Amino acid sequence: MKASTYILIIAVITSIIIIAVTISGSKKTQGEKDMGAEIIRVYAEDMPASRFIGKKYLDEDRVDGTFGHHWGQWHEHGWFDEITKQTDQDLKEWFAEAEASLGLMRFKDGESFEYWIGMFMPTGTTVPEGMSYIDFPAIKLGIGWVRGTMENIFFMCDPVYEKLLVEGFQPVTDEYGAWWSFERYTCPRFTTPDEKSQIILDHGYVLQFHVRCQSCYMVIDEPEKFGSEADGTASSDYCLYCYQNGSFVTERTLDEAIEANIPWWRVEGDENDDAARERIRKVFPTLKRWKSD
Repeated sequence: MKASTYILIIAVITSIIIIAVTISGSKKTQGEKDMGAEIIRVYAEDMPASRFIGKKYLDEDRVDGTFGHHWGQWHEHGWFDEITKQTDQDLKEWFAEAEASLGLMRFKDGESFEYWIGMFMPTGTTVPEGMSYIDFPAIKLGIGWVRGTMENIFFMCDPVYEKLLVEGFQPVTDEYGAWWSFERYTCPRFTTPDEKSQIILDHGYVLQFHVRCQSCYMVIDEPEKFGSEADGTASSDYCLYCYQNGSFVTERTLDEAIEANIPWWRVEGDENDDAARERIRKVFPTLKRWKSD
């Protein structure tokens, strides 16, 4: 399905959402469980490095307690189409859940709650005039599918969070201590009701902000940067510079590894060798390869 067709379908559905969310918003606080909705699946999902493009709203931007008014503006003005026009890349090939519109939320104690409306796009996508963006590294997401009718699938962030924990998935904060979560409107599970008029809304949290090599701490943001196991499959823990064919490329002690990596860490901004060495000494003992040393 073309992105423009998908967005048109979402626009029709969202006109109903605005009414549903407005009604629900007057009765519930975010995270309160609605017993009419059911979490039918939770799982982890890898998303490549991306650029979230959209508009940011704060609590003072709410209308009648919700952000539904702003969703209406997005569809009235065709802003999702403006985003998808910025690339010729096949979004579904880039990421299976691309083309979805999102309500992206950022929360940190002591700071203003942020609600973003927009889309995840490939890294480097041009940002349309009047919009802002957030660049994300490769991240691992924890997803919960909430099934129910239109009026009861919202405000399920907390129950999904709790279910992720039960299933062994631990959402994390970013490097600044902020939590990121979202509601994702994905075709066809959100746009095509079943025989009971139920649809599925994705609720998600970030489980990991990037994959780092558990030997050298390099960010692994592309599939070809992973090392390999003896059977040729990709390693889930190590980069190709450290690990190939099921073995470490170089046998080193922890101290030798720290000294060998100083030049690379200097590139990231450490002003001298001592500063790089000190930072590495704090990180390497936490990595899988070096924990036993």
